[in-house]
Amino acid sequence: MPRRVLLLFAIALPIPAQPPAFEVVSVKPHPMPQGFIRRAWSSKIECPPFHCGISGTRFTEEVASLADLIIDAYSVRRFQIVGLPNWGDSGRDVYDVEARVSADPPPTLDSVRRMLQTLLAERFQLKIHHETRDLAAYALTIAKGGSKLKPCDADDDPRKAFRDAWEQIPEHLGLFTDRPVFDKTGYQGHYCTSDDDAPMFALDVGGLLPGRGGRAPESEFSTNIFTEVQQKWGMKLEPQKGPVDVIVIDHVSRPSAN
Repeated sequence: MPRRVLLLFAIALPIPAQPPAFEVVSVKPHPMPQGFIRRAWSSKIECPPFHCGISGTRFTEEVASLADLIIDAYSVRRFQIVGLPNWGDSGRDVYDVEARVSADPPPTLDSVRRMLQTLLAERFQLKIHHETRDLAAYALTIAKGGSKLKPCDADDDPRKAFRDAWEQIPEHLGLFTDRPVFDKTGYQGHYCTSDDDAPMFALDVGGLLPGRGGRAPESEFSTNIFTEVQQKWGMKLEPQKGPVDVIVIDHVSRPSAN
């Protein structure tokens, strides 16, 4: 092949797209002399009482462990992270992250997740791959006495914050268990209780701790998510195993200095 043809062919090769990244990033260790209880997972990158999330062109994570950052970057739960080092969720190695993003267009949650993935790769040298593994889980099934829920129109639910489609219910239940929840009811759309409550609103979750198996052992008001689901919904959470997408950590290190 003539040399000029080879040169033209090389020039025509597409340039790999650069991964989205924050414009300015600060990652600082946060002193935690008395340890730290990891915050609950939030699909919207929120971590009260700390300030986390998107505000204008700024993104902030406060008192975040490596596990927290991976959870927010990849929208996974803690049990979906395999190979996390001891310091990654020890309660002592936590960080304050401040970053600025481009103002045009305004950042979205998805774009911030991708930027956070880039931050983890650059500052924590994080390398991962995905696998599907059979993990301990719960199957949400209809109990022997039958379901206590009824189909309803989402617009009829006065509590807009709980107007979620049934397809989102397993994720919400999973916040109060130590395992993923698989829906085996066959339900689709929106459902209410006989009192027209949204399903999650009807549960007494005031004494429940997210991710702790549905119990708050030190609280005299603690309830049980398994009992609540059976009494209020006429359903059961039955132990089983199921395929779960997991993130396997191939390499990671403590973050580089600013």
